[in-house]
Amino acid sequence: MRSSKPGQANVQEGCARTAASRFSERTNSDQATAQNPSLKYQASCAKSPSIIGTRHEAGCQGIAERSPITPPAGAEDSSSGIGIIEITFNCHRQESSNENSVFGSRTGKSEFKCTGTSIQACFAEFQTRDPSHIVPSIEQRIRIIQARNFTPSSPTTTTALTNVRIFSGHDIQSPRTVFITNGLISFSPTPNPSATTIIDGQNGILLPGFIDSHVHPTSLTDLEALSSYGVTTAMSMSCLNYTLCSSLLNLPGLTTFITAGFPAMAPNTSHALLFNTPLNELITSPTQAPLFVSEVFNNGSSYLKLISEPNGLSQETQTAIVAATHARGKQAMTHAVDFLSYSKAILSKTNGLQHIVFDTALTPELIATIKAQQQHVTPTLNIAHTLFQNPQVPFGGAPPNYTAASASVLALHNAGVPILVGTDSVTNIPFIKPIPMGVTLHWEMENLVAAGMSTVEVLRAATVEAARWHGLRDRGRVEEGYRADLVLLMPGSDPIGNISETRRIARVWNGGVEFGAVASGEGLGNPKLPGGDS
Repeated sequence: MRSSKPGQANVQEGCARTAASRFSERTNSDQATAQNPSLKYQASCAKSPSIIGTRHEAGCQGIAERSPITPPAGAEDSSSGIGIIEITFNCHRQESSNENSVFGSRTGKSEFKCTGTSIQACFAEFQTRDPSHIVPSIEQRIRIIQARNFTPSSPTTTTALTNVRIFSGHDIQSPRTVFITNGLISFSPTPNPSATTIIDGQNGILLPGFIDSHVHPTSLTDLEALSSYGVTTAMSMSCLNYTLCSSLLNLPGLTTFITAGFPAMAPNTSHALLFNTPLNELITSPTQAPLFVSEVFNNGSSYLKLISEPNGLSQETQTAIVAATHARGKQAMTHAVDFLSYSKAILSKTNGLQHIVFDTALTPELIATIKAQQQHVTPTLNIAHTLFQNPQVPFGGAPPNYTAASASVLALHNAGVPILVGTDSVTNIPFIKPIPMGVTLHWEMENLVAAGMSTVEVLRAATVEAARWHGLRDRGRVEEGYRADLVLLMPGSDPIGNISETRRIARVWNGGVEFGAVASGEGLGNPKLPGGDS
């Protein structure tokens, strides 16, 4: 959890958040003390320039200096107005366990609005020699989106998809016409009986847009890659930078980005070390759970993620974090890949178990507990082959056993535990080969079929079941009034006969907006299956 030294305060990390949400705990004092850590986000709005704190971002630490406030015309209150925040980042990349090397620095300015003792800062794009640290400004994002030549339906226009065969969630229906009006699905053309755009589906299959239930997009490029493969919703399983995450929210015509907050981790664990996480960001006691959970959701996160791993969060701490999350009416998701850590996650009553046990098979007793507690599982079998084949990746249990992992998935499925499709795709973790966005969802569907699920069951796991278990009531089906997240396959494709044919994509719509650059995925074989890429 973030804390400030006396006289300092952290700057808000996310211009999409309102001042009231992130800065809900404050007083008029500039002091944040150990006795009252809830003041860690306060900031003064005095007229004179002052240093207002430090900010960490993707391996960088910055000192933010604020210019004098300019009060509104005719106002006597100097505690409100407009100013400029100037931030200089000195960026370090960890080259080894005890050595850092400076690889760049940057300075940028961002306007902030100061009201009372709150600050809302929107950080624009800063120049750096490390492109991975560039956060696009709002204006730049708008230009990028406009350049894609999207043509969204408006309330007065209708797109008609003729001669399409809908996947109902159980079978493929007879050819019919589907209308897209104002981003929603309709089976009648009202209120406008004459469609502005008519697209002949040529008897192709129309699927709901796919939902990746475990993925880590961190850029517009990632969202574009997801869209190109028909992934219209991304459940981002952590947020290490709230500014960056807020910049990916609600982008028209792109994959919907739904994110967890900063994950709950313990000190000296593999994840904490991998991300070089400061001690004050980590959890050491169950008593910290309420404040940590409050911070995650006050930053606009949709759900919360915990990391359960060897020498990590205790059973008591995990249970406390999950309980505090549920008290807010929110869901918790827990990463676990070894047997003991998985057992802790199950007993915490987390909503979703992320990954499967990779070192041994799950026991019938644990499977029965998962079923009884109505938990769902996103196995990410793709990771058992790709990620843990890298000897540089720390693993707490026995060596990964793909056969055991696959057998556990089938046992869970046969017991009636909901299985969802997730990839754990990520493109920017140091020392780890990027796991591509989009195509990996199709690989994972193939993996689940190979594990013993039927093609219909896997299609449901990537659409209607994913929407159901994540509480997304507006998507996952091709039905009247649902969000027009759609994937039209090429004529002749049959994903029920062969799940690999989900890659034969003709068109994709995100909320009724067609994405123009689809990828068929042909030639990109699943590395886990015979004949796949190595």
